[in-house]
Amino acid sequence: MSHEYTRVSMILLTLCCIGPLAAQSPFPDLEIVESVPVETQLNTPHIRNTPKVWSEMIEGAQKSLDIEQFYVSDQAGEALQPIIQAIVAATRRGVKLRFISEEKFYRMYPETLDMLGKQPNSEVRILNFSALKEDGVEHAKFFIVDREQVFIGSQNFDWRSLKHIREIGVRIRHTGFAEAVSDIFELDWQLSKAQNPKQLLQTLPKKEYPLPFTIMYEQGEKIEFSPVWAPKDISYNEDMWSLAAILKLLAEAQKEVVINLLTYSPANHKRYWPELDVALRSAATRGVIVRLIVADWCKTHPKIDHLKSLSLVPNITVKLCTIPQHSSGFIAYARVTHAKYMVVDEAQCWIGTSNWERNYYYNCRDMGVIVKNQKFCRTLYNIFGKDWESPYVYTIQPEKEYQPPQVGH
Repeated sequence: MSHEYTRVSMILLTLCCIGPLAAQSPFPDLEIVESVPVETQLNTPHIRNTPKVWSEMIEGAQKSLDIEQFYVSDQAGEALQPIIQAIVAATRRGVKLRFISEEKFYRMYPETLDMLGKQPNSEVRILNFSALKEDGVEHAKFFIVDREQVFIGSQNFDWRSLKHIREIGVRIRHTGFAEAVSDIFELDWQLSKAQNPKQLLQTLPKKEYPLPFTIMYEQGEKIEFSPVWAPKDISYNEDMWSLAAILKLLAEAQKEVVINLLTYSPANHKRYWPELDVALRSAATRGVIVRLIVADWCKTHPKIDHLKSLSLVPNITVKLCTIPQHSSGFIAYARVTHAKYMVVDEAQCWIGTSNWERNYYYNCRDMGVIVKNQKFCRTLYNIFGKDWESPYVYTIQPEKEYQPPQVGH
């Protein structure tokens, strides 16, 4: 399929496939998608919300749905239920469904996955990633429709992610990109049933991709994008490791870096890991302005201690984010910023599924995309700016003792 659209084909594609609400998107083939906690001021005009986009993609599926998710948590009457119903309807009209989910969380939330596995044209597999990597999990959140378009983002298949959590994702229509992401899905599909998964990994061939994928629009507008993934050694191409790509972007920063994350820490209970921390400090030392938003779930030790230390570096400002509780009362594992993205000089960006902790790059399956285009990245930058100026974020105070919020039950 050609991706050099004429004016007519661009208009038809926008109206027929994206819908009128997305007409403001600068690119028909790459659309930023957000989840906004209800009862907040974080909604962005002209940026569509996750339930609308997911429903549209799934309802438009004609041949296949390949879904890989950390877990599935549905609740009657909530926002994920129509998505699950759309998946079931797709299988009943002949669409082939393959669903991969993480073994640890399947034990907590088996019901919806078990139901999906009983539908026609459907198979659900549970992946035990810790059998491949110590402390590893399948943490990616993505799905592929007809091997033609992909959704990647921080959004879990969780009713809370659609209604009570701040999330950012991207919908990408490009067959080459979809094929590259499908390779990861196919690998994990094989690993989920392999008698000896580590032996399977020893015989993986290397695959080359024509990166970056490029779409040329009218008037010479060009957008470049590349998939990235983790861990490095459980893939067909180690050159597409997400950590290396993020570090490269930070090394190239000249003026400003903005980042929004659930968690950030150069240390865990087993080791100190300075790679991203050093990269941020190095950027700031050469004059780059760094602005970082993290969730208040980071008010635990040692996360909060490292964030305080980072905030003392000249040119770095760190803000914590607290989303107010819903009027109905406390909701476990919700009311939080869960996005994972970075914008560099308003010209390059990363959108992914990884928190900024070592395990997500070395031991876990995660997915992301690097995009190079000023219009696209400026849209994401403006979303960050809205959050940065919102009443829900506040500058970290190194001298203050913070109390962690209630997260679970």
